Amino acid sequence: MSRLLVIANPKAGRHEGERTATSLRDALERDGHEIRIRFTTGPGHATDIAKKEAGDFDAVFSVGGDGTLREVIGGLLNHENIPVGIIPLGCANVLARELNIPRRHPIQAARRLLEGSTVAADIGLAGKRPFLANVGAGFDARVVKALHENRGRRGRGMGMAAYLPIGTKVLLGFRTPKLFVKTDGGERVGPFHSITVCNTANYGGIMRLTPEAKLDDGLLDCHVRRGRGRRTVIRQVACALLGRADSGRARVLRGQRFTISSDDASEPYQIDGDPGGVLPVDVRLSGRRQILMTPARAEREERR
Repeated sequence: MSRLLVIANPKAGRHEGERTATSLRDALERDGHEIRIRFTTGPGHATDIAKKEAGDFDAVFSVGGDGTLREVIGGLLNHENIPVGIIPLGCANVLARELNIPRRHPIQAARRLLEGSTVAADIGLAGKRPFLANVGAGFDARVVKALHENRGRRGRGMGMAAYLPIGTKVLLGFRTPKLFVKTDGGERVGPFHSITVCNTANYGGIMRLTPEAKLDDGLLDCHVRRGRGRRTVIRQVACALLGRADSGRARVLRGQRFTISSDDASEPYQIDGDPGGVLPVDVRLSGRRQILMTPARAEREERR
């Protein structure tokens, strides 16, 4: 028997978080586990819950999207050895895809995670905020900013369906940014059209922007791309979706620290699919690792 803390965002997955967490509790209690559910009520709450309560449990399940997971990890900086299982209900679910965790069957996913193994994932920092997947500036960050502003006006999340119209609107008004990156060797290079510092191969849930990136290799992969205008954005997305090289327009820098900056003081950046603020931002490895559950081999083989 294990004592499991379930931290759930009730609004995740088009307000499926509460139902999913309750079903998960019922199933795992029948399996003999002791479960406590804690629902989040707003930004930062998952961090507070994890910080105050995780130490009393054998493992933590994060029910929600990449943002919920990032907050949970932020609350475990003094409890890195407590395993975290991901029950994905968000839009992109980058970490769940990276670890091949089932996304349509949460109870099956939880059971496979409890039967599986673990990976010690590098924790990155964007300023003082932890991240596991990526930090980026350019078209993607502008879409994230516009999406969350629209969510605020509507008072609720809208799911993946919102990305197409909002992304199209941002694309039509797109003006090429001038982005620069300073490597951990001290060299400042640019200007670039987009910069994304990745800790995972998967990006956005649908593409592999940095195919060589690994969660546990002690390095960050910084994808930079030159170009101008809307055609550059369209080409970048198409190449990433098709898994093709970008004909010399893009390259990947590897290191442990990158500083992203811009000539425009209002240029936004995103962190794991949420607004991060405006540039500049210092992106680096924290030197800490978080234990993440990975599904049992049988589950990974079924999904291939």
